[in-house]
Amino acid sequence: MAIGKKLSNWLTRDNYINLTWIFFGIIFYFVFLYQLSSMNLIDFDESRVAKSSYEMSQSGDLIVVKYGGNPDLWSTKPALFHWVQATFIKIMGLSEMSVRLPSAICGIVLCVLIFRFCKRRLHNPLLGILAMLVFVTAPATVYFDHSFRTGDYDALMTLFTFVSAINLFLYIQENNNRNLYYFFVFLGLAILTKGVAALFFAPGYFLYILIRKKLLVVLKNKHFYFGAGGMLLIAGSYFLLRELNNPGYLKALNDMEIMGRYTNTGSFSIYEEADFWVNFFQLINVRFPVFYLLIPCGFFIGIFSKREVIKQFSLFSVTICLCLYFVISYSSSTNFWYDLPMYPFVAIMVALVLVVIHDLISDIIKEKTDFNPRAVFISLCFILFCIPFAKTMQEVHAPFPTKGMYWSNFNVLQNYFEFGKVKNGYMLAIEKDKNPSQSQLFYIDKLYEDRGIKIPHRFDYDFKPGEMLITLTPGIQDYIATYYNCVMVESYYEIKVFRIISKK
Repeated sequence: MAIGKKLSNWLTRDNYINLTWIFFGIIFYFVFLYQLSSMNLIDFDESRVAKSSYEMSQSGDLIVVKYGGNPDLWSTKPALFHWVQATFIKIMGLSEMSVRLPSAICGIVLCVLIFRFCKRRLHNPLLGILAMLVFVTAPATVYFDHSFRTGDYDALMTLFTFVSAINLFLYIQENNNRNLYYFFVFLGLAILTKGVAALFFAPGYFLYILIRKKLLVVLKNKHFYFGAGGMLLIAGSYFLLRELNNPGYLKALNDMEIMGRYTNTGSFSIYEEADFWVNFFQLINVRFPVFYLLIPCGFFIGIFSKREVIKQFSLFSVTICLCLYFVISYSSSTNFWYDLPMYPFVAIMVALVLVVIHDLISDIIKEKTDFNPRAVFISLCFILFCIPFAKTMQEVHAPFPTKGMYWSNFNVLQNYFEFGKVKNGYMLAIEKDKNPSQSQLFYIDKLYEDRGIKIPHRFDYDFKPGEMLITLTPGIQDYIATYYNCVMVESYYEIKVFRIISKK
């Protein structure tokens, strides 16, 4: 009892705030940084993005994103994230850490911004603390690809869309033109990060302005046109420069990112048959399985709040999140990571429910016991978040893409480069009509950067005596064994290394 009373007294002091940030510093490390480089890069997008950034760091061409030395007209995203990633590669060298660290930093910065927004604008620091806890334990934000632990565009875009959205909300709420300019600045940065995906909230913005009856106010404000014009000038200048330096880019952009992607599934979606509800079931079963039932509760609690700013922010959040859901769900092409920008807002809405629970507990304890309500609530939060955090740590420690046969062929070459006896003179033999995967090409570059070993790839099936061939698949291995006299000099999981003696 004496220890409990001392703990309660200690928690009431100013060092409670310091303890909170020390606690979150530890959480941020384990959620965003721990073992960040232990998992091999994922095919397809993460490795392709990283290879393009590496090529940019070598060529110095900051306008045209290239892949394999040629302008990339398949992945037509703008260059901002590549600029960031290329900078980290220049500073830290080519590695999993250097290509993923920008996303991890975005996760940490986003958490801090969530807290600051809840504390300063919603006037509820507890709401910010709980929202951070919800956010860092959501599977969608941590242990899937296209998250805050992988080198994809989505983390940086989500950071920019969150900042732009809350500045639009503050402009409508407070009529401060500075917030309007911030809205356009960060929306422009989001567009330069991932193109049209940065506009998924746009229908929600328009609808919220209509609901607030502020459309005429916005349209009559000259600063709206200055901000929009500046954003279009900066973003448009990049797209124009890209087209001038890479003719055909704008057509490819429309085909691959805008109308082509929205109206045609093709190779854009991971789902063979996606329907309107696929994102909903992904959210409740996979992306946000622990707290999904609290999402509608948080929206209703917020909308019926007695505090006007909470009420309006809840209305804003539900409007833009629902509109984003409809945009991605009506698309012929959809992927599970398209919903990532809404999770900062979802986390705050869920945290609203927990704040109400905190207030109820505080009222009950103050009336009937001598316990410190804060200590009791911290204990309940520990119980509530213990399992989600443990699950997060389990996935971080053993990431899903390293499991199963599908990922094995993509990962084994990377591991062989690190642990095998590969040396200059070796070549990667690929089956006809196939190309090395994005991750394999990235690790070929990494091997050259780390150890000066250059591994060309071959798929002509015309091998010469003395050649050392790294083979990955049974098809090419059976072909070599059938048509060539050879010696297997090394075996590493699926990999077999053959020295060619002669044709049979």
